Amino acid sequence: MNERRREVRSFLLLAAGVVLTVLSFSDSYAQSDAALERVLKQMDTAAANFRSAEASFVWDQYQKVVDETDTQKGKIYFRRNDGAVEMAADITEPDPKYVLYADGKVQWYQPRIDQITVYSATKNKTEFESFLVLGFGGGGHDMLKSFDVKYLGDEKLGAVDTAKLGRAWR
Repeated sequence: MNERRREVRSFLLLAAGVVLTVLSFSDSYAQSDAALERVLKQMDTAAANFRSAEASFVWDQYQKVVDETDTQKGKIYFRRNDGAVEMAADITEPDPKYVLYADGKVQWYQPRIDQITVYSATKNKTEFESFLVLGFGGGGHDMLKSFDVKYLGDEKLGAVDTAKLGRAWR
């Protein structure tokens, strides 16, 4: 009889532990959802006031098939012009190239071969622009149209408090 009582008591303690774990897990999701909503609203506010941005960049593209990395360096520029976001890139290394995105098209100029290539982004303009303006004038809730977004916690970068978001393509 004592053995049976111990088994029942162990089972009840285990069940209580599982219930507390599930409640704690769902509570952390609720907190995560609230934090994500807070961050998205902050991004929406910042996007409404966005006018322009400029940054230096290093872009590494890795090709696993040939185990090769292509590194390009330069400057990238964003601006909001009559409600539309425009982008220009001045690639300086390894070969000079210039990229311009405006009016639904991408223009790629390679001075070494004196060639301009034009790509129309009108077919996938919404998806292209949501990727292009991510962090440069795109609102936080705009990301939800193209990405599954999760709040991953706060992180300090230098002296700046930031929120860390994760994403996955839909």
